[in-house]
Amino acid sequence: MPIITEAKEWVYRNLLNKVIAFDQLIDKAESKDNAEYARDLFNRQLIILYRLEKVIS
Repeated sequence: MPIITEAKEWVYRNLLNKVIAFDQLIDKAESKDNAEYARDLFNRQLIILYRLEKVIS
């Protein structure tokens, strides 16, 4: 059972790092007034957040 727990933790950390990276990219896109690109990044981040939610529950 610890292997499954470790795997979930690894996936959790990986997805969380992706969310943080997307946050940084969204901030950069918004600072350059590129709303369409920021919206696309936000939608991609949302998909990752949904996956993260599945891993947590």
